[in-house]
Amino acid sequence: MILPFLFFLLASRPNQFCNWLSMEFNALTYNLHKGKSYLTRRSVVSELKSAFRDLDIDIVFLQEVVGLNAGESHLDHLADSLGFHRAYGLNNSNGRGHYGNAILSRFPIESSANRNISTSRFERRGSLQARVPLAGREVMLYCLHLDLLESGRSMQIQNVVHQVKHQLSSKGPVLLAGDFNDWRGRVCRRLERELGLKNAFFEKDFEKRDRRTFPSFFPSVSLDRFYFKNLELQDVRVLRGNPWSRLSDHCPVFSHFSLYPEDI
Repeated sequence: MILPFLFFLLASRPNQFCNWLSMEFNALTYNLHKGKSYLTRRSVVSELKSAFRDLDIDIVFLQEVVGLNAGESHLDHLADSLGFHRAYGLNNSNGRGHYGNAILSRFPIESSANRNISTSRFERRGSLQARVPLAGREVMLYCLHLDLLESGRSMQIQNVVHQVKHQLSSKGPVLLAGDFNDWRGRVCRRLERELGLKNAFFEKDFEKRDRRTFPSFFPSVSLDRFYFKNLELQDVRVLRGNPWSRLSDHCPVFSHFSLYPEDI
């Protein structure tokens, strides 16, 4: 009985049928400021765990997350509290520990790799890439944190474009997020021109939304974003106010996507 019903649904209501087969997920990108309050320097990891649990999120892109500090891992605390898989890219280390980018995922992470895109010894940066299976497809995830200087960002974006071009199939879903430090929006245009990625905040129905994320106590510039390809954007917004304005110097960006099986 089920097969005739499916054929009838496909023939009479193709849009509803496709929506039924689609998979939806929520994603968040957030610069954690090493898990310390930018005002008091106290640890806010416990508050971050609580705030993350209150969100219905499936994939989290983190920048400046502590992988190890004095024997403690903020990354492990956050991932374990959500019950998520994790991928970590070490960017900076000192005598006490290290920090970098991370991707946390409700879905299994098939593989991950961290690419060194540093342009100077003073700003160690990386491009963390992970592969996640969703709706029978392989989604490529990239977590970035770019230089403060535009000259450095320009070289890093060139590096990332080269990386993604060699890893991406024409129909492959891609989600790239992070702290781009590109407050003028000039460097990241290469992601759109050369890779065909879309800036979530420039999409129809969302282009009028306030996209400013820094500083969190009085957001004035847009540094944190999502870029995507072969996904359907359903929502994107900056999370402001409590508790976000006191947990980091950046505001997080929340997004909601749909993904369809490849043969639809």
